[in-house]
Amino acid sequence: MLASTAGITAFTPPTWAQTHKDEESTLRPLTADEWRQIEKAALDAGDKESADAAAEAAARAESTITPRVIPTAIKQAAKAALRYGRGAIPKPIRPYTDKILEGLDNANAWTEAALTTSFMSAGIPPDVSQQAAWWLTNIVV
Repeated sequence: MLASTAGITAFTPPTWAQTHKDEESTLRPLTADEWRQIEKAALDAGDKESADAAAEAAARAESTITPRVIPTAIKQAAKAALRYGRGAIPKPIRPYTDKILEGLDNANAWTEAALTTSFMSAGIPPDVSQQAAWWLTNIVV
């Protein structure tokens, strides 16, 4: 936060209330409980593959050691989160989950740049495309 006094601009750190104002808007990792809810929603929808991927992601979220997981399982877990865990998805990207899923299917690679480009091609605004790509490559996977 910038503050200005007598022509001098100084940086003041945000207060706790400012940084925790809207937890849903922050780009944060999904918790093990959120992954379990996604797993249940996927099972209820008859999507065993997504449910298995969400269960594996829940185990990773509980573990202090991150195991090496095959990229396919990570991708499937991310898609399950977008399909069945919309309440856990950060608020800024929530309205675009269907287009993000479309972009994931058309992405050449799962890098931030490739995903951003794919999301923009799917009609998602550039700033949201970048946020979603960052969230997927740094938080979810």
